[in-house]
Amino acid sequence: MPKGQPNKRYTPEFKIKVVETMHREKLSYRETARQFDIPNSRVTAWERIYIEEGAEGLYAERRGRKSTGRPPKIKKEEDLIAEVQRLRAENAYLKKLNALVAERVQQEKKQKSLDAEQYALKEILIFMEKADSDRRVSLASAIMDCRKARIHLSFCAKN
Repeated sequence: MPKGQPNKRYTPEFKIKVVETMHREKLSYRETARQFDIPNSRVTAWERIYIEEGAEGLYAERRGRKSTGRPPKIKKEEDLIAEVQRLRAENAYLKKLNALVAERVQQEKKQKSLDAEQYALKEILIFMEKADSDRRVSLASAIMDCRKARIHLSFCAKN
């Protein structure tokens, strides 16, 4: 059975007396706990508080869980205003970035379209050169091939 009474509250004066007696008489935690009939853990905790915060620290009420370090849920008005400004700036940045990306995609499509058009024109020129040199190809087939090249051009521009 543990020593002391469960959930017993000790006065700050008693805590100071325990810690100072332990230091003055150079007692161990166990010897001090046995002498004052209290748990070892209490003596250890009180000594740590006494060393870190002094005798005034033993007057503070320490019950319940410690804070987890989370920011308070209720924000001040200045914090809310600063957060709104930050979010607006972030939103503006993302809009500009989106516009730049869209512009780049548009330029790439335009370049792809120009490349396809140049390719189709080269093919037409090669065909026309053949048509002039061979004289076997009729004008109608040249026009049909031009139409095919134009269809090819529109297909390349879409992709």
